[in-house]
Amino acid sequence: MLSSDGIHVVCDGVLPLAYIRRYLYRNRMLGKTVLFVPGYDHAGISTQSVVEKRLYKTSGKTRHDLGREAFLETVMEWKNE
Repeated sequence: MLSSDGIHVVCDGVLPLAYIRRYLYRNRMLGKTVLFVPGYDHAGISTQSVVEKRLYKTSGKTRHDLGREAFLETVMEWKNE
């Protein structure tokens, strides 16, 4: 994403790291501010998977059965254990 104050890249693991590094290096050499935040979503995906498996084993329900708000409450309960 290009903004007025520089280049900001949030990588979710889809693009090969070499391409991102070349892009950032080139823009940094042009004097732009560069920020690279790798792998921001992997923990969230893992957490969701763990909580979904636990929910299904304990109650036989899926996150779709609970709905968004109830599932988020279940995630927070798991986190606080």
